[in-house]
Amino acid sequence: MINCLNDMIDSTGERDTMAENTREKVVQAYARAKEFLPPKTINKRLKISNQKISRWTKEKKCKASLTQQCFLSCPAQLTLSEQVLLKEYLMDPNNNNLPRNHVWAFARRKDLYVSLPTFYKYGKVINGTPKPYEIPKKEIIRIRAQRPFQILHMDSTRITCRNGERIYVHFIMDNFSRKILGAVPSYSSKSEIVALNLKKVLANQKLYNHKFELYCDDGPENQGYVYDLLESDKRIRITRIVASYEDGTSNNMIERWNHKFKYVILRKFYPKNFDDLQLLLPEMIRYNNNLHLPVLRTLTPNETIRGVRYEDLDFKLKVQNAKRLRIFQNQTVDCGKICLEQE
Repeated sequence: MINCLNDMIDSTGERDTMAENTREKVVQAYARAKEFLPPKTINKRLKISNQKISRWTKEKKCKASLTQQCFLSCPAQLTLSEQVLLKEYLMDPNNNNLPRNHVWAFARRKDLYVSLPTFYKYGKVINGTPKPYEIPKKEIIRIRAQRPFQILHMDSTRITCRNGERIYVHFIMDNFSRKILGAVPSYSSKSEIVALNLKKVLANQKLYNHKFELYCDDGPENQGYVYDLLESDKRIRITRIVASYEDGTSNNMIERWNHKFKYVILRKFYPKNFDDLQLLLPEMIRYNNNLHLPVLRTLTPNETIRGVRYEDLDFKLKVQNAKRLRIFQNQTVDCGKICLEQE
């Protein structure tokens, strides 16, 4: 029967044209026929070279894949289950407030072992290109600690509640772990409140008689009572550094946190008024301190301050195993069945 059909097609003199016009059906038929016949036998009977089949397979658009690449010809792409999982993480309403790299860090710690560039690639297909962060043009000295509680940052920011109230929130952050150690809301930026916040952090973290550097700006909230506290309490062994862009130093880390607090955290927790903010603020800080951060290589601030290391997570082996399994699964996909389901 095959020989008879071949003779009929050859008699038209349009074999190549017909094959080109129906290449997708030929590729689907070829994928099904491979289950029963060797590739050489199929090529011989169809009178189509293996190179042409390979080229058509690569050019074939797969509707099931987010990248529209055939799983058989591109087996290194994410499997169907991984693509579905990635889409679920990106489209999860609980992650709407997070930047895309934070979603990647969270997904990787769970069960999706893909690189950040790969996550961006598929994320671009799902919901477009994310707006890039603006990079400061001025060259600054980056302040980096080698251990927890070596360098702390202190700053205040002003937010607006849903009822229009403008409230100051005073923060203290650990440089090494990015953990927020203290947060206090107030209607004013008086140094008395900032000093009480610092005193509370020192007591809670047992930092009395502990040497460290404290970076802050020269605003009025960081003078007055703060200066008196540092001078009067001999247990406080702090080197207070006033950061300034003019000399190259900066309080940039906590300033970035202020931006994140306004445009990431507040998108999830939007307080109605001052009283609501007081109730929500501890939960907001817990939420941040348990976020998987790309800058910490998917660790959370709480894990980092406890001494957990990225190497302890054994991600290198997990990613290698996931890649091998991905190629195996994609090479054994029933391509014809998937294409039929998408039609």
